[in-house]
Amino acid sequence: NLKPGGKVHCFGKRDHSIKRNPNIPVVVRGWLYKQDSSGMRLWKRKWFVLSDYCLFYYKGEFTSIIPPLVV
Repeated sequence: NLKPGGKVHCFGKRDHSIKRNPNIPVVVRGWLYKQDSSGMRLWKRKWFVLSDYCLFYYKGEFTSIIPPLVV
């Protein structure tokens, strides 16, 4: 999936949109499971990237190449 759609959860804040700076080094990246927001207690596999004290997530691994919009 190559559409930008990264999201970040800044602790204590919701619906905060920023763009990840591609010049900031990535601390760690990999697959994790995130609980779906539908309330059905489903877990979805997401590609997470930790960078600049923010945890970004994407639908797929290759999406992180494109500077994402984060929430």
